[in-house]
Amino acid sequence: MKQILYISFARPRLPGETTGWLGGAFVEAEGVNSALDRCSKLGINPGGQAVVALYTGKILSEVMDRLLGIQEMKEIFGGVTKFDSSLGVTVCQECNEERCACSSNGTEPPTH
Repeated sequence: MKQILYISFARPRLPGETTGWLGGAFVEAEGVNSALDRCSKLGINPGGQAVVALYTGKILSEVMDRLLGIQEMKEIFGGVTKFDSSLGVTVCQECNEERCACSSNGTEPPTH
């Protein structure tokens, strides 16, 4: 069953940067892997670590399927979207960028 998922992308902060956050995206998908695949196919997956969570709030159609920067998140949501961490799944940078040889079979998120 498809649902709206929020994906937050980040990487370690580099010297001189105030944040390592790369952006957030809302997509309709069946699960973590399909959400990340959709982001990649749309060209809105900037890499880095991804946290994927079920989004249950109101959503505007114009924010779907786009990589949103911090300014847009502030304007639309009042800041970076918060979500119930019990609903979130963290996907490491290597897995998100498909560079990991972990035991994930592609149907479930990796467990490391």
